[in-house]
Amino acid sequence: MLATVDPASQRDPFDLEVVWRAERYQRWIIGAFECDLGGEVLEIGAGVGAMTRWLSVRARHVTALEPDAAYRARIDGLHLQNVSTIGGLVEDLAAISLEADAAVLVNVLEHLDDDAAALTATHAALRPGGRVCILVPAHQQLFGSLDEVYGHRRRYSSVRVGRMLARNGFVVERLRYLNPVGAAGWLVTGRILRRRTISPWAVTLAERVVVPASRALEAFGDPPFGQSVVAVGRRSA
Repeated sequence: MLATVDPASQRDPFDLEVVWRAERYQRWIIGAFECDLGGEVLEIGAGVGAMTRWLSVRARHVTALEPDAAYRARIDGLHLQNVSTIGGLVEDLAAISLEADAAVLVNVLEHLDDDAAALTATHAALRPGGRVCILVPAHQQLFGSLDEVYGHRRRYSSVRVGRMLARNGFVVERLRYLNPVGAAGWLVTGRILRRRTISPWAVTLAERVVVPASRALEAFGDPPFGQSVVAVGRRSA
């Protein structure tokens, strides 16, 4: 069993509604992968479709894997013509006949007991040469109240993510930290103030200030730290 906790079950519906509004942030994540997402895309842990809607703009077809039936219904309600939803967790991929060009896991691996096994299952669902695109929370030192509420098992260093990809059959093509300004905000919110929800005000601030500021810093090169680790691995032939 790869996951004893369903990631979706750890998200308060209010928080999901708030995060849905972070459109600028979501588009930034997809762009940060710097990966061709134009073919058959598998999204693992799709939630209510916040990322799915942007993936559908790029992909020929998106298969959204999501264990929560109510969340799948939300995605279906978006009426995205090139998106199909399917129930299940990442370990169920072995029973699904699918050969994707790319797999996207945004804030999924940190919920799993065995994150390495999840990458093994993802590897098997990709065609040779296919890419896995990952976003996970960065730096164990930032682990705080929000991580606890959302069922995070851990936070990651870029070194750990790179090693995990290599050990599970992937050639690392992209690996860096993302959102250094957001890391400071997470430190204050989760470790100092010990908040247990993300407020609409915080998302608005992130959209108007944090994302533009962090993107501006990217002009000077990849940051040495960040709120997240972004990585792309290619399944070798």
